[in-house]
Amino acid sequence: MQISFDTSDLDNLTELLETARERSWKERTAALKRIAKQVREEATENARAYRKASTGELAANIEQDGTPARQWIGAPVRQAFFLEYGSPNTGGPDPWLSGPARKGANQLFAEMARIGDLW
Repeated sequence: MQISFDTSDLDNLTELLETARERSWKERTAALKRIAKQVREEATENARAYRKASTGELAANIEQDGTPARQWIGAPVRQAFFLEYGSPNTGGPDPWLSGPARKGANQLFAEMARIGDLW
């Protein structure tokens, strides 16, 4: 008596699950990078629009960097901090980054929910 098992369905399921996991990762990282780029572009527009940033130094120095799972947006110039938070010399804050960042985070969470995976 010989017993045999057909595991082709399990093999197919394993392949489908692996493909779904890779696709989800690719969709998440693509969404993060795309939204971070939008945040950087909007922050740059904000920086150009503010009277206090009239030299264009802040807008010219806004950077985006990171890994597939984490993005960083900022500017390594003094006026970035003082414009965002204000100071006794420059007056009240004129946030150039926090608004776009908040909007981008909300958009990212909505897309992650649509993809069906919130990290």
